[in-house]
Amino acid sequence: MRLPLLLLMLISVLGCKKVDKEVVDAGADMKTEPRISVPETKPQKEKQASICEGTKGEVIYEYLPDIELPEHLFTIIFRCDHDSLSGKIFGPVPAEEHGLYFFRADLEKVKADSSKIAFEFVQGDVFTTQITLNNYKDKFDGQGGGSSDARLTYTGTNYGDSLVFHCASEFYDCYADDMTFVRKK
Repeated sequence: MRLPLLLLMLISVLGCKKVDKEVVDAGADMKTEPRISVPETKPQKEKQASICEGTKGEVIYEYLPDIELPEHLFTIIFRCDHDSLSGKIFGPVPAEEHGLYFFRADLEKVKADSSKIAFEFVQGDVFTTQITLNNYKDKFDGQGGGSSDARLTYTGTNYGDSLVFHCASEFYDCYADDMTFVRKK
């Protein structure tokens, strides 16, 4: 009687998922071999929602590298229109001894699926006024600080509420090599 009870306790401690009835009845008939069946499990890749899933209109992501430098906020606005994805990006352009400028640009060559996203843009005109969600559609006549022909390429991974990008540029014009943009609620 002790052997089947001990065996049953051992199986439950080891955490097996399923124990055949024959294991429980092993004390009644010692000829029966206990059989343990473990259900087959396959690792499943967690499906990520696409950027536009469940959304019509705009989806906004932000990257702030340092909370003490709010003027260094980057913003990406994705426009979701049926099966197409377009958008804008704006943020700071540190110019070292010349100060801090700001750019806004249309996203080009946008490619996205449920887990990956990539796009390019040229910073273009840079401005002395910070570009924010409240003013990004405004004209900034007479506030230019020059222009940049730098083409930046962002490739990244969609984690649902965040996008993790790697930035590449021929002349090292990226603000940071890796940036995590968080979805604005």
